[in-house]
Amino acid sequence: MANLAEALGVSHQMATQRINSLQKLGLVDRIDSEEDARAKVVVLTKLGKYEVLQLRPFSDEVTKAFNDLELELGAPLVELIRKAELSLLQTPLKQRITESKA
Repeated sequence: MANLAEALGVSHQMATQRINSLQKLGLVDRIDSEEDARAKVVVLTKLGKYEVLQLRPFSDEVTKAFNDLELELGAPLVELIRKAELSLLQTPLKQRITESKA
């Protein structure tokens, strides 16, 4: 999971949460690593592979739309979203709402 987190540029905790979500949706599975008995490898399920094939034609369009949005906002959108996710992990939204009422 550490390698995946590093590749995505997110924390280990964030990568684990994302994989857990994808696994609950039936899009990925964790299997034992052949190289390291302690490690797990994340693989696409049959459904996950199907979904990738369905989304692939839209990939360039989505990338362009996000690039245009970043230019419009004048900010790196993915970086801001990652910062927001990390902040919400540290202080969940429910806690923030409760504290703002106090």
